[in-house]
Amino acid sequence: FCGCGAPGGGVDGLQEALRSGVVLSNAVNRIKPGQIGRVQQSTMPFPMRENIASFCDACRVLGVPDRDNFTTQDLFEGRNMRQVMVCMFSLSRQCYWVEGFEGPCIGKPEMAKQGASRASKFGEIKTE
Repeated sequence: FCGCGAPGGGVDGLQEALRSGVVLSNAVNRIKPGQIGRVQQSTMPFPMRENIASFCDACRVLGVPDRDNFTTQDLFEGRNMRQVMVCMFSLSRQCYWVEGFEGPCIGKPEMAKQGASRASKFGEIKTE
């Protein structure tokens, strides 16, 4: 998320920097250009929430498991910044599988693949 306009400043600083959804949307568009069509530059709550929702939707498309994603309220209201960080790390792991992306990723490619296979195993329901 470096180079996408995110300043430092602890958890409160992080929430404030990401709250509009602009930094997150710009990061997704660097990973996969055009994934989020319109990033709204506004300080009004509704467009900010739309940006966050677009980011969460893009994460699903890029392979972030639902258990790693977060809700709009988690970020916008600062309810669960830990889950926001989980999602950011998970997205960074998924970058290994985005065609054409040559930027930095977290972890090893096999870890991202293992996480995806574990998610599908946990999703199975036994009816015996």
